[in-house]
Amino acid sequence: MALDIKQSTATAILLGPFLDDSDGKTAEDNLTVANIDVDVYKFSDSHALTKVDITPAASGTAHDMAHVANGYWSLELTATDTNTLGRMIVTANISGALPVWQEFNVLDGTKYDEKYSSTTPTVDVVKVSGDATAANNLELMYDGTGYAGGTAKLGVDVVKVSGDSGAADNLESMYDGTGYVGGTAKLTVDVAKVSGDSTAADNMELMFDGTGYAGGTAKLGVDVVAISGDTAAANNMESYYDGTGYGIQASSASTVVTVGALNSAAIDDVWETDTLTETYASDGAIAKPSQLLYMILCAVSEFSISSTTVTGKKLDGSTTAMTWTLNDATSPTSRTRVANP
Repeated sequence: MALDIKQSTATAILLGPFLDDSDGKTAEDNLTVANIDVDVYKFSDSHALTKVDITPAASGTAHDMAHVANGYWSLELTATDTNTLGRMIVTANISGALPVWQEFNVLDGTKYDEKYSSTTPTVDVVKVSGDATAANNLELMYDGTGYAGGTAKLGVDVVKVSGDSGAADNLESMYDGTGYVGGTAKLTVDVAKVSGDSTAADNMELMFDGTGYAGGTAKLGVDVVAISGDTAAANNMESYYDGTGYGIQASSASTVVTVGALNSAAIDDVWETDTLTETYASDGAIAKPSQLLYMILCAVSEFSISSTTVTGKKLDGSTTAMTWTLNDATSPTSRTRVANP
């Protein structure tokens, strides 16, 4: 595979592997560099071939050559070596090793940088559909000098609409600020009738001009006298929103329960009537209020002590609810929650 290198730029290439010519597999890593015959073959755009002989050295020259690893050797090339665009082949021969060669594509600096760096590619459209004039006119269109079949900037003047020049003139009047409604006046729409009724148009005007309309000149007023046919529902809604208030009607029509009473009843149910399910929060977990109550009860009521272990019981007096560990079996000063059973 041919590798890309940058034109007229000193660089280092990798040649190899150099293999022993007797077995074809042993890597040659200790060659005498001065004895390696290196040639550079350059193919120009006119297909002319140029051969350049290179004498490598171990160090201190423009063509230093050194072993890298596993029979691969690095070779320095000069800017002169890479000065010809196109294909380039580098060959290396030395007695005792198989021949080595590598192909390269020499790219100009711009193309190389566009491909291997962050340089933005440059595109120059020289023809459009094979026409160079079209490309030139395209340039004029977008470079600010303008093109409209000549050098003038492109201007579009609509002189006819559907073949009618009068329509184009009227369109101009409509949008140039002078206005057009079949003449020179600005466009004005006055709804004089609604579905053929002028009174309806007048009433609509009253509705929206701030003077109001409710079958006359008064502002529009809506009085909800029934909700789904139920006048009591409308009255209750009135009481709810007029500031006098409306209590929530209980199942019996004669009983009205106020919100305050409802809250009080709900509280009474929680503390005097309802029972709470016996559960305990896990060690280190956030507990529900009901769990907290049972955990407090467990901690202060029935429990057993064995050495450094304290076992709290559930309501049945036998099932373990929580367990603690004392810091001392005889003279404890603290205890630590262990886990649920």
